[in-house]
Amino acid sequence: RRLIDKRAVNVLQVAEQVFAGLTEKAEKAGCSITVEVEARIWVLADSGALEQILTNFSENAIKYSGGGAVTIWAEKKMGGIVHLGVDDEGKGIDEEHQARLFERFYRVDPGRSRDQGGTGLGLAIVKHLAEAMDGKVHVASREPRGTRFWVELREASPGYQPSRPASSRPSA
Repeated sequence: RRLIDKRAVNVLQVAEQVFAGLTEKAEKAGCSITVEVEARIWVLADSGALEQILTNFSENAIKYSGGGAVTIWAEKKMGGIVHLGVDDEGKGIDEEHQARLFERFYRVDPGRSRDQGGTGLGLAIVKHLAEAMDGKVHVASREPRGTRFWVELREASPGYQPSRPASSRPSA
């Protein structure tokens, strides 16, 4: 079990790591993968957990996009919030399934998913990691095609590290 170490994380750096790790996989699947993230976006997160979240979203997008475009993106919102996630151009996910997607072992199409591999745990892990960083996960269909998965995290200033409580020392 790994502890979450929240600190200021540059979203572009993490997105580029995910992009570099998945470019070959995307090409083999006939997908294009791009990053649309401004260099000035920072979030309060654990960099490893954030990389895992974006990797999971991206791998799913590659798997289910049917050879379309996959985009890793981030945008600042009001109130010190940042949304970051992945868009694809697949067939989309019916609204009836969206509420359950982050449950362990849930599959929209069990037969098809087993053929393509996976355990049905990826999005449950994403939800757990997001919540461990005080974030939330979301999914929405995009018109006319595709799906958008994203995580909502707090914005951070570069170099920010939360203060840690002083260790207790025995009194002399």
